[in-house]
Amino acid sequence: MSTESRGRRARRAASLRRSPDGSRRYVVGTLVASSAAILVAAVALWPIYESPALVRVVLGAVAVGQIVAVVGTVRRLGPWWLALLSTIAVALVGVPLAVPSQSIAGFLPSAGGLVALAEGAVLSWKRLLTIVTPVGDYQALLVPALLLVLAATVITTSVALRARVPDTAAIVPVLLLVSGIVLGPREPVLPVATSVALAAVLLLWLTALRERRTAMASPSSGATGSIVFTGRDRRRSAVASVLAAVAVVAVAVGVGAGATALLPPSADRAIARDAVEKPFSPREYPSPLSTFRAYNAAGEADSVVFTVDGLSSSRVRLAVMDDFDGVVWGVGDAEDPSDSGSFERLPFRLDPAVDGASSTVTVTVGSYDGVWLPGVGYLGSVDFDGARTGVLSDSLYYNANSGTSAVTAGLQEGDTYTVEGVEPATATIEEVAGLVPASTPSRPRDAPDALLDFLDRYVTAGDGAGANLSSVLDGLASVGYISHGVDPDEPSSPSGHGLDRLSRLLSDTPMVGDAEQYASLAALAARQLGFPSRVVMGFSHDAGDAESGGPVAFTGSDVAAWIEIEVAGSGWVAVDPTPAERPVPEEQPEDPSLIARPYPDLQPPADDEPDRSEQTAPDSSEPEDQAAVNPILEILLRIARVLSWVVIVVAVILSPFIAVVAAKARRRALRRRARDPESRITEGWREFRDAVVDYGIEPPPASTRHEVATLHGSRGAHRLAVLADRVAFSDLESSPEDADRAWRLVDELRRTLGERVDRRGRMLALVSLRSLGLRRARSRPAGRAPRRAPGRKGTSDER
Repeated sequence: MSTESRGRRARRAASLRRSPDGSRRYVVGTLVASSAAILVAAVALWPIYESPALVRVVLGAVAVGQIVAVVGTVRRLGPWWLALLSTIAVALVGVPLAVPSQSIAGFLPSAGGLVALAEGAVLSWKRLLTIVTPVGDYQALLVPALLLVLAATVITTSVALRARVPDTAAIVPVLLLVSGIVLGPREPVLPVATSVALAAVLLLWLTALRERRTAMASPSSGATGSIVFTGRDRRRSAVASVLAAVAVVAVAVGVGAGATALLPPSADRAIARDAVEKPFSPREYPSPLSTFRAYNAAGEADSVVFTVDGLSSSRVRLAVMDDFDGVVWGVGDAEDPSDSGSFERLPFRLDPAVDGASSTVTVTVGSYDGVWLPGVGYLGSVDFDGARTGVLSDSLYYNANSGTSAVTAGLQEGDTYTVEGVEPATATIEEVAGLVPASTPSRPRDAPDALLDFLDRYVTAGDGAGANLSSVLDGLASVGYISHGVDPDEPSSPSGHGLDRLSRLLSDTPMVGDAEQYASLAALAARQLGFPSRVVMGFSHDAGDAESGGPVAFTGSDVAAWIEIEVAGSGWVAVDPTPAERPVPEEQPEDPSLIARPYPDLQPPADDEPDRSEQTAPDSSEPEDQAAVNPILEILLRIARVLSWVVIVVAVILSPFIAVVAAKARRRALRRRARDPESRITEGWREFRDAVVDYGIEPPPASTRHEVATLHGSRGAHRLAVLADRVAFSDLESSPEDADRAWRLVDELRRTLGERVDRRGRMLALVSLRSLGLRRARSRPAGRAPRRAPGRKGTSDER
């Protein structure tokens, strides 16, 4: 590098550090303001992680980013060199901050840590969207937070220190806040409070930048004809700027809040994780309920499926199914017409928001080899143990809506894990009578034809949904019998739970099946009566074994199925609809006497036969059918809704400009209605001068009224100046007619200004902030000059 080049760079650095306008103080202020804005915006990342590790990452990224930005500013580095310097900084501090488990002595990066850091920079973005939040410090998922905060800090400070318009740096913290909300869960934490806090920080920063520009542009001495800005002037201007900005933001927020209250959104908030395809789909695996009968087969019934230690109840859940297609019950996900939600990674721990008893159990897998993870209910955490800990942890997916877990690597004999969770509440058939549905589900699309006839036998018109469901389940328990149909001595009982099998179950006398069929039938009946329902497959043991406190071994014969119904105020409640085991009576032959005599066919005509497929069980809570909406009216309503949203959006966008126009109109009205003719004339001149300023004509400091009138270039302006000077310097009283004439001149002069520019110029003048004192600090206004005695001339300053 030549001596001249080194000298030029040294001079640039020196000018940055010791410039006459106080650059050193400006740099320090910029670092403080940008750091505060980034820290406030980074609060939006907390719902994603909810871990102290995020605090360490954010603070470290802000500190390193500020160093990179200052070095880049001093050395005048271009964007590519700045990006390279940032990459080196990430390589040095990224592993200790974002992947601390791969660091050496807690502060040095290791080779494995650098590989994990590089992979995280590329792959962790999608992983972050396919995992259950909060993620904590799982694997390298802190890398996106590190990169976002570091990049935001470098860009914000670099723009503020080096850009021609440093105000644009305020955009970057806003983008960081939006990124945190988009990447986060569906329910962000304190989004309004975070946004307001960030807006306050940015307003203070932008006000400070404006005051700095004003101070640099204004004269620093009290030379003749110049305006001297005092500290009080600058403070008053700063307060006015903040108040005006707050007023504009308040108007926009108020309009937006009012629009949301009047026309609330019809759909949930869209987030990035909704658009990312989840890596696990339960549709790729057979229905768990379709394997029910296999556990009772010879050789499997006595085999130990798994052993559970610490069990406080008699049941272990395997999978929850809420999607019935007429053939099988399937585990639903986000792509199915069910309420199951989707399966996501479970790296950290959850706080199940359901009613029930907390439980911690240890499961040791025996002959079970499926992907569905046996557990006690809604998961709080899962800790795997053994040689396959890493494989099982990395392949664990969880559906928080249904409480179903899956391990895509598959469980094997000898796998051990500890589950913390919440067992859902249970209810007996008698207790169901007092329950109320949480919502009204759609009628089942696929249901056996005989189901309505079966419901008619037990449903009472006028009773509540809970009482009717209790009566139906009690009737099912009284007429149903248990048979798996696997032993030669057992009555015939085909497997399956599709429509054909359920139709046979309802038509057989006696009714013979097992928990697979009874749970499926009970879930469809509950939906028909107004309860959201789903089928749960698992294993059930004697309650006495669980209460003993020791390990409980579940065999294939312990397989069970039951239903869960969603209850208002309690969430999902488990109900067992399976009849008690008792001897199955022999099938009764038909009585020949019933068909000994031929009877004439007295059936009513086919047209009079009611369509049973369209009948539903009585439900007092079901609303009456609504009249069909006129298609033309529906189209008009849709158009009106779209237009209303367009008007609201346009109003929100234009609200700051409307506020400026309204403020000027209010000011003009107050000036026009001043208390006396002299004040009206003086205020009229001020209105004219403000109009000149709004149209971009900036009068020189300490200019006289006639000099301002000369800038306008019309005789009317000079006549208005004469009227205003007479009020200020003459003893003659002004009449109301003089005030009216002055305001007619003001209106004519304002119209003349508008005719000299095009439409765009008139619009810019209409919303200009110059006359409101938001362009530069205003000098302290001089008081009205005292009336002079006859024969005395005004001083040069008064003129």
